Amino acid sequence: MVGGHGYRIHSNKESVIRLDAASSVGQCYSGAQRMIHISPDLVQPDKTRVILHEVFHAIDDIYNQGKWDEEVDKMAQGLLQVTEQLGIRLEV
Repeated sequence: MVGGHGYRIHSNKESVIRLDAASSVGQCYSGAQRMIHISPDLVQPDKTRVILHEVFHAIDDIYNQGKWDEEVDKMAQGLLQVTEQLGIRLEV
């Protein structure tokens, strides 16, 4: 849940198709779709960083209407450092 909205996180064949079309390793879809696609080819810690990055996009879309776009990667990288120090890794 992000801001009371359910987001599904996928890392599968559909993700590969959507991500290839966007030339990306992660993509957040807000609005009615509310899903996050992550490349199944990612390995740790990149997988955790990309998941965090896309979750920050979801937060930004809900609360700031996309105003944080330039800051999303910085916040994800900072939180990744915390999760790595705590031994936390996110999986899909």
